[in-house]
Amino acid sequence: MAILIIALVMTTAMMAATLHVQNIERKADLFRQMRAADRGKFADEG
Repeated sequence: MAILIIALVMTTAMMAATLHVQNIERKADLFRQMRAADRGKFADEG
């Protein structure tokens, strides 16, 4: 019985970690796009 509970906790932790990493990657992509847009603006002005 204890093994079942431990397995469930481990699976939940793995799923949470995967979602967390995907979230970080999505934010990093958004940040990169924002930076690229800023660079484009400055290039147009210059």
